[in-house]
Parts: sequence; structure tokens; C-alpha cells
Amino acid sequence: MNRLQRILFLSMLLTGAAAVHSFAGEGVELLHAGLVSLAVVSMVFLKGRLPFAVVLTLILGYGFSLAGYAFVQGWSGPEQYTMILHHLLLTITLLTVWLLYSDIRYILEENTFLKQELKHWKKYEDDSFLLTREEFLYQAGALDTAAVRKGEQNALVTLKQRARIPKDIRSSLQKETAQQALETVRNRFDLVTAEGGTIYLLLPGTKEQGVEAVWSRLSEKIRSTSAYREIPFTIEADYTTDTQGLMKKEEENVS
Repeated sequence: MNRLQRILFLSMLLTGAAAVHSFAGEGVELLHAGLVSLAVVSMVFLKGRLPFAVVLTLILGYGFSLAGYAFVQGWSGPEQYTMILHHLLLTITLLTVWLLYSDIRYILEENTFLKQELKHWKKYEDDSFLLTREEFLYQAGALDTAAVRKGEQNALVTLKQRARIPKDIRSSLQKETAQQALETVRNRFDLVTAEGGTIYLLLPGTKEQGVEAVWSRLSEKIRSTSAYREIPFTIEADYTTDTQGLMKKEEENVS
């Protein structure tokens, strides 16, 4: 039985228990409704195992109360059986509510997790780990702010495909080179994105010597996989604390 089927079964069981309560007498029905409401409130406001502890306490407390009341009244026979049935009915109801709560809580937590995963993967292009342009600019803004605070500049490295590259291989060439760039830069510090035949690398707090080192490693990777004698990209490096403005300016110049 999967989780959805179990929820449907428990809902039917809870509906049946509610119907049986209508035959238990008005006093018993109100008492049980109050105890179930208390259990539900504990599930809403308490965390971890505390709601189950409340349910268990209500079940045991109600059972001992009935036993004590029956002893004081000197009940035996039919009256005792009635008390046992009342206790069994409340136990089934509380446990059903608890199981429903557990399943619904699991589904909500799983849904929250999936939303977080979806939000995380929306930052990247397709199945690669290239940032989308929006995410690149968003993270670049935070890095630019940090650079201003430290009195540094970030290096924006722009790789542009040469005009002579055939159109039918531009897309695959960009994707392959962008992946090589990802393998070259620092995983948790540098940013990479690509669009329209251009690859952008943002290297926080990196000076000219650091840019040259990155380009040296990247160019070796490109040469090892490229059929061209000359690297099919031009490279430009600018040092800025306004990455978004610089990229926009470059794109306006191209257009």
C-alpha cells in the first residue's frame, strides 16, 4: 500500500469512527471530540515526537480514568464492556489521526525539499552546472559588493567565438568550452555562464597574474580537444565592481 492509498484508507477509517461516535451518546461524543481536538492542537504546535507522546498520554489517561470510574461505581458486566468499547473507539480515532498527520507531514516536508531542489537546479543551464544569466548576475552582485568592501576588484573574463567559426558547430563548441571552463576555475568561488557564443567567467578578487594562470590552464584544455590550430576564442579581461553594468555595456557595443 503506497502513501496515498494509506491516506485514503485512514480517511475512510476516521469517517467510520466518527459515524460510530454518533451512537455512543452525546456526553461521550463531546468528550471524545475534545480529546481528539487536543491531540490535533498538539500536532499543529508541537514538533518531533511530542505529539505522539500527547496521543499516548490521552489514550492511557482515558483508559485509567474509565477503569477508576467503573471501580468507584462498582460496575461490572455490560457497563464494563461499554467502557472498553468507548476506550477502543477513542484509541482507534486518535491513532488514525496520528497516522494521517504523520503521512501528511511527510508529504509536506517532501514537497518543501523538492521545491528547494527545483529552485537550486533552476540556477543552472540544462544538465550542466553552468549558471543561468540571471543567477550569474545575482551572485555577481553579491561578489561585487564584497569586493567594494574589501577594496578589491573582480576579474570578468570574456571568451568570444571567432567570426570564422562555422555556425553549425558554434553551439557544441560553446558547450564544450564552457564545461572546460567549469573544470578550470575554483568550484566554490568563481562563476561561469555562457550565451550567444560568449562565455563569461567571474573571478573574485583575482588580479592579472591569476587571470593569466586560469587562461593558461583553460587554453591547454581547449587545444587538447579542438581541431583548430588557433584557439577558436578571443579573450578579454576587465577588472570591475559592477559586473552587470560591464556586461551590459559590452553587449551594447556588440549590437
